[in-house]
Amino acid sequence: MKGRKPKPTALKKLRGNPGQRKINPGEPTPGGKPREPRPLSKREQEIWDRLMDELVPSGVATRADSFALGRLVELEAMAEHARHILETLDGSDPSRGSWSVEYRGLSGQLVRLYSEFGMTAASRSRVSSSSPSAGGGIEEFLG
Repeated sequence: MKGRKPKPTALKKLRGNPGQRKINPGEPTPGGKPREPRPLSKREQEIWDRLMDELVPSGVATRADSFALGRLVELEAMAEHARHILETLDGSDPSRGSWSVEYRGLSGQLVRLYSEFGMTAASRSRVSSSSPSAGGGIEEFLG
């Protein structure tokens, strides 16, 4: 198939389907909260928990996204490590260049994965919510 890749249905629903294109009624709808695809380090666990707090209540991330989210967590932790090393290196250190290349490469991969889950500034600006709390919280059940 050529052309742009389709937006996830969950994002279309959050955005109100501005193009009014038909939503595929036969699209698989995986449920459940994403599972950690492998044991995570302490820092990776913190990143995972933050992502789950952001993505699960909106319905953007499901169990089917576990491996992609695991990769995103891994890349985020690696980028943080590379950035930390860059901050500690002297400007004249010869290894600084290779760490800069590594950090830029990881950052590019992260931006692409973040956009897949509607987490970039451009994709986030198109997401709307019917409630001020962005839904998914306990307010749904108490109200």
